[in-house]
Amino acid sequence: MNSLFCRILRKNYIRILHSKSLNADTFLKCAPKALAWYSLCKVYRPNLEYVRNKYTGNKQTESTEEYSDSEDEEDFDDEIPDRNAKVVTVKVNSLRTDLIIKSGLSIARNKVEVLFYESRIRVNGRKIFKKSVQLHVGDEVDVIRGLSPMNPEFLVVSRLQLLSIKAGEENISVKLRRFKSLIVENYGEPWKEAAGGD
Repeated sequence: MNSLFCRILRKNYIRILHSKSLNADTFLKCAPKALAWYSLCKVYRPNLEYVRNKYTGNKQTESTEEYSDSEDEEDFDDEIPDRNAKVVTVKVNSLRTDLIIKSGLSIARNKVEVLFYESRIRVNGRKIFKKSVQLHVGDEVDVIRGLSPMNPEFLVVSRLQLLSIKAGEENISVKLRRFKSLIVENYGEPWKEAAGGD
């Protein structure tokens, strides 16, 4: 294609060089004629991109695997009532409340201990008196962040819901639905912010 373009250019060089859209006067004055033709052919050749279409058999198997995974995710997506919820899977050694909160919300264990002593942890809406309370499928764990700025009768909480539990050889795999920030009504035993709190 490049040689065809150069032949057409050589035949019509006078018309092309004197047109207003292509101004090569300064280029031709500075360079010898042979170099000028070669350079014009190089500069004004059409830009071609070569695209290689390659068939790979792995893509079909990947798409079927993705499809089967997406079916499992759709089952959980139907159960999610809010867009802010995320389904996560964590591995823990036991089903203690403090371990589930640590793993599910990515909070350090000493901070979970502080939250417990400030009575900011609720399981199924009730205050817990031990950090080691065992959880079961369907339990809701709330970590109270504080009062709602819009309405003091509501609380801002981080909530974890236990969806499923699978026991492994060394650890337990727990599937959780995590709400990082959720506004709920104050509980039956109302939570009140401490006077020296944030």
